[in-house]
Amino acid sequence: LAGASKTGFDMDLGVFYELQDKMYVGVSAMHIPATTLKDANFDYNLERHYYIMGGYIQDIPQMNIQLKPSVFVKTDGASTQLDINGIALWENKVWGGVSYRMQDAVSPMVGFQKDVGDGIFKLGYSYDITTSQLRNSSTGSHEIMLGYCLRMKPEPPVEHVRTVRFL
Repeated sequence: LAGASKTGFDMDLGVFYELQDKMYVGVSAMHIPATTLKDANFDYNLERHYYIMGGYIQDIPQMNIQLKPSVFVKTDGASTQLDINGIALWENKVWGGVSYRMQDAVSPMVGFQKDVGDGIFKLGYSYDITTSQLRNSSTGSHEIMLGYCLRMKPEPPVEHVRTVRFL
C-alpha cells in the first residue's frame, strides 16, 4: 500500500560448521519472534522460516577440479522446499553447475573467482528455468551474483612450556 509504514522487532539466528575444509552444515532461522505488523490499512505477518544446508567438497587433483554437491532445505512449517545443487570448480577460478528446486525450477549457473587481497572475489550468473505451473506466466529469471569472501586467519595456538624453575 502506498504510504503505509510500520516498525517491528525482527531477529534471525544461524550457525555454520565446517569440518576439515571438506564438509559443511548450516542451520538458521529467520523472523524468530514471528512479528505481526498491523495498521489501519494492512495486517502483515512475518512468519518464521527455517533453513538447513549441507555439502561436501571432493577434490579431483588429476584434472584440477573440485566437485561441490550440496542440499538446501527451506521450510516455514506449512510448506517445504528442497534444492539439490552441484558445482564444479576448475583450477580454483572458473565454476559451473546446476541447481534443482524440487517441483519448481532448474537453474544452470556459471562464474569466475579470483584471489584478491585477503579474500576471494566472485562473479556469477544463473538463469532460473521454471518447471512448475508458474511456467505458463513466467519465462524464468536471471540472477547476477557478486561477492567478496574474507579469509579468516585463526589465532596461532598459545604454547605452554612447563619447567621446574617456575614450579
